[in-house]
Amino acid sequence: MKTKLIAVALILIFSAMGAAPAHAQTPPQQLTIEISRTASIGIWGVVHIQDNFTVHNSGTSPATYIDFGIPNAYRRNVLYISSTDSRGKTLPIDENVNQTGGFYWFRVHFANPLSPNSTYRFIVTSTVADVITTAPNGLLYNFTAAPILTQDAVEANVTLLGAVGSSFAVAPNSTYSQTRVAGFPALVKQYKPWKAYSNENFLGPYLTVSQYLVDLRSVERDIIIRNDGTLSIRDTYELHNYAIPITSITITLPDGATNVMAYDIVGAMWSVPLNPASPYQVTVAPRYSEGVRGGEDFTFILTYDLPQSEYIKQLDWWGNFNLTIPMVNNRDDFA
Repeated sequence: MKTKLIAVALILIFSAMGAAPAHAQTPPQQLTIEISRTASIGIWGVVHIQDNFTVHNSGTSPATYIDFGIPNAYRRNVLYISSTDSRGKTLPIDENVNQTGGFYWFRVHFANPLSPNSTYRFIVTSTVADVITTAPNGLLYNFTAAPILTQDAVEANVTLLGAVGSSFAVAPNSTYSQTRVAGFPALVKQYKPWKAYSNENFLGPYLTVSQYLVDLRSVERDIIIRNDGTLSIRDTYELHNYAIPITSITITLPDGATNVMAYDIVGAMWSVPLNPASPYQVTVAPRYSEGVRGGEDFTFILTYDLPQSEYIKQLDWWGNFNLTIPMVNNRDDFA
């Protein structure tokens, strides 16, 4: 039996957000909000964002949630989102609430009602794609500076962490400041207050010698269920490089992968199959010394075997089965 799955990545398209939004519904709670955002640029151009919220209930009735949003144009750029509070409790997040104002709204529910004159701290973690693009003299990070709110926040402190070996290009009279955080180059800016419904963008132009910017245009997977208890997998990757030359690409395969081979349009790229140990990573290096240069495409194929016992589960006694395999294990790195 043969199953084919196709995943097509988003194309890197960016636009400035400046239109004045219509207001969403007024929050029924009286909250005092402070935000601290840290955005970290990953090696392949995907951005990992951590928003730290400090919420004080300044009203007279308990508060149970807070809404935050992004411009609708970015809604498909958010690949992952989750929230935990300061005690490690996972918080539920509703999507597409308050469907007004040209924004896409999320709602975080507190673990317990927040009593009047009480303070609550929680973190929203997200992974965002397609917010870095090429610029005349390097690359540009361009995304909403902080979560969009339905009321003013006292302040929003925003830090953009660059990749190792990068440097930010900031004009002398800029409102941004350069520094270093944990050894990484950083660009910081404070918004005081962070106004309700503000969708002001944080712009971070930078130069780099280690930042890849890759559009993983598609991944196609063929699966053959064999009689010997294995799954035979064939993954075809098509990518486009926008930035510095790529001399190697590390791919994380599903757990238990064995008998791994790589191919390009010429043929086999390795002389013998590989059997990687956990975390089941293999490195694919283009056969030409200059690698995949900026503006070039690269297509390669990985074939490998997986144990059926780990990925096929019997649902009922008469023979219904469920096959579950992650499509792209490098989900934190690729868009």
